[in-house]
This record gives sequence, C-alpha cells and structure tokens, in this order.
Amino acid sequence: MINLWAVDASGATGTARATVVVAPADSLYPGNRTIAYSGAGDFSGAPSGATRVSTLRNLQGAINSSRFPTRVLFKRGETVLDVDLISRARSGGRLDHLGAWGTGKTPVLRPKRYDSGNMITWHSNGPETQITVENIRVVGHWDPTTETGSQGGGSPFFWRDKKKSAKIVLHKVELTNYEAQQLSANSAPCDVLVAD
Repeated sequence: MINLWAVDASGATGTARATVVVAPADSLYPGNRTIAYSGAGDFSGAPSGATRVSTLRNLQGAINSSRFPTRVLFKRGETVLDVDLISRARSGGRLDHLGAWGTGKTPVLRPKRYDSGNMITWHSNGPETQITVENIRVVGHWDPTTETGSQGGGSPFFWRDKKKSAKIVLHKVELTNYEAQQLSANSAPCDVLVAD
C-alpha cells in the first residue's frame, strides 16, 4: 500500500492511496524466458529451466531467438569482457530485464576497449515498455585519476533512439570509469528511475 500526501505552494493539501503488487521476477521470466550466463560454465544455482550460455556469441543468439520477454542474468563473482549486446524485435522476443544470479560479488561487465558503439543497445523499434537493469557493475576503460585509457565512444546502456515509450529502472547499478551515460530518448519519451 502506498499513501501519498502532497501540499502545493498555496498550502492546499491532497492525499491518494494505491495498492502495488510486485511480482517475483522468477514468476515473470519462468524457464527459458531467463538466460543465465557463466563464462566459466558453472551454472550451479542458476534459475530452474533457464537457457544456459557461456559465450557472448551464444548469449546474443539466445536473445535474438527468444519469442518472449526475456531476462538475462550474469553470474555473481564473474567479470565479463568485451560486452556488446543488442535487443531487437524478433518474433516478439525482447530483453526486458538484466541482472545477476548466484552468490558472491556483483558481476562486472566491461565493454570493448575501443568500441565506438554501446555496450548494450535496445534497438529503436524494440517493443520493450519496461526495462529493468539491476545488481551489476559496469567498468569502462578510462582512469579519471591518471586521465589515461580509452573513453570509448558510446554508453553502457543505450536506448536513446527508442521509438516506443518505456519505463526504465536502474537499481543497484554501479557505473565507473566511463565517459558518459545517455539517459535520453529522441523519438519517444522514456521515464528513467535510478535507485541505490
């Protein structure tokens, strides 16, 4: 239950109440609607029925062939290098949720060092209306202390040209050693919530 109380500049007040039901992610992405990634090939503790992949090429292939809204989870404790993924509208499939599975430290994603593109791109005509990114750490190749390294040319997460409005949530996401993060949408208004 959410209770809202508000007051405006003239002192007028108002209240509202709403009930919000938060469904567990496992019920929204059962079985092969979840893709579990482990570069080491260790899938102990992975969600039941999840598609298991251990290379980025196979991960992209699994995203491309998905027929449903899809969740991608990276294994905790692992570092994934040269991440370059795209979510496209293919047979109704899409990347709606990006997160972590297992126990241990937050998984680290690193983009290609000299890539002029973006680490994860939601294609402009993709059908996603809710995008959640949580529990990951993104480390770029720029050292702000020594001002050396590669700034790259893109963003960790890119949805700037989406043509369909989306609600975007970044929760417990750490971005470091990166030049910039695009949080805008040219073609359709997207609401972005950043928490923790």
